[in-house]
Amino acid sequence: MGSPSTREVRRSGPGRDHNANASPAPSTIQFAIPASDAGYIAATMHRRFTPATECPFVTRDLTVNGYSQPGAIANTNTPDDGGSNAVLKIELSEPGVGSQTAGLRATNGSGALTVRGLAINRFQVNLSLDAAATHRVEGCFIGTDITGMATSDTSNGSGFGIRSGGPAIIGGATAAKRDVIAGSTFSAIYVFAQVTGVNPQPLRVLGNYIGTDITGTSPIGNGLNPQLPSQPQPTIVAFGSGRCGLAIGGDATGEGNLIGNGGAAGVLVSTCSDARILGNRFVRNGGIGIDLAVSRNADGRTPNDPGDADGNPPFAAGNRLQNHPEIISLACAAMTCTLTYRVDTDLANATYPLRIDVARGRYGQAEFPVVVDTYTAVDASQPKTVTFALAALQGGGALVLSATDAAGNTSKFGGNHLFEDDFD
Repeated sequence: MGSPSTREVRRSGPGRDHNANASPAPSTIQFAIPASDAGYIAATMHRRFTPATECPFVTRDLTVNGYSQPGAIANTNTPDDGGSNAVLKIELSEPGVGSQTAGLRATNGSGALTVRGLAINRFQVNLSLDAAATHRVEGCFIGTDITGMATSDTSNGSGFGIRSGGPAIIGGATAAKRDVIAGSTFSAIYVFAQVTGVNPQPLRVLGNYIGTDITGTSPIGNGLNPQLPSQPQPTIVAFGSGRCGLAIGGDATGEGNLIGNGGAAGVLVSTCSDARILGNRFVRNGGIGIDLAVSRNADGRTPNDPGDADGNPPFAAGNRLQNHPEIISLACAAMTCTLTYRVDTDLANATYPLRIDVARGRYGQAEFPVVVDTYTAVDASQPKTVTFALAALQGGGALVLSATDAAGNTSKFGGNHLFEDDFD
């Protein structure tokens, strides 16, 4: 392999450098666009690229570094700070004629595409990542304008934020890697998975703000097509055959995503299994937070079934329709609460132990974590208790619980109708 190369872009566009595809060595596109450039937007002091034809597919290792443009600043806000203070200066936008399929696309070549610090909007698919090496999307605004504060003009039928058919890391646990993915008329992230061996977790979605502006407070929902108001779409969709190979969120600091304000479910898992959904905040999504379906179509809240026999490992659709925990009782005294719950999942119908996430939130969606418990094979289908501080209930919301088996199948959120209202 040859030595890495760096190319400075002054008047061309990201993805339009054919030399990058021709080189066997990794390439980096840097930016140095002067204010005198024809595409320079004085009001925001950024450069907007509106290519007349679709950018060539990326087939070699390529990094497009929008943060190299003077004035661009990567996010430094921690999860406790909230939101993003990133300032972007490079925008890739469909010119408005609706003729281009994708903003940037990595095809089935031998290379990986890394995109940092770009605003990409108005394309049918803003970013398409086909199966290849592990792609990365870091510190980008996907679907919003250059400020990250408003949706881009979607009158040309812009649809999906990111479509992935293979290994990718979208976002990351560090502040600078946090993406804002909002304003797509269909899904923010659309995953086609086909993993038939041991699950390698080829796609991870970490630390992003999905369905909000950069502050995390103003809604810019995905799946809300003004031309099709009666057909809202899930924010994140995973479908395919075999294992999903998907991890949304995680336990490490900064790995959880904010998933909010979507037209339908926050996450739809259909026709594949082993989609691990942990440590995220679900806020005001239409319908439900997590939807498990055995077909490609969302079907809403699926009730638990006796013994959890409606899905069996290793390759059952919809996260093998893992039953959610059911609350039996909740008692609080002396600043401590004791929760008794049960998961109706026979040993033959799940991979034990089960991880139980207890959270509080509204509309049956987990927003603030309360406690994590382990439901072992000894506990199978039996009542179990877990304790936590009464202070964990402060701030309102109801208890919502989810179960994730050892193979990575996360259930929908559930609890009990007695505990669906806010706590006083």
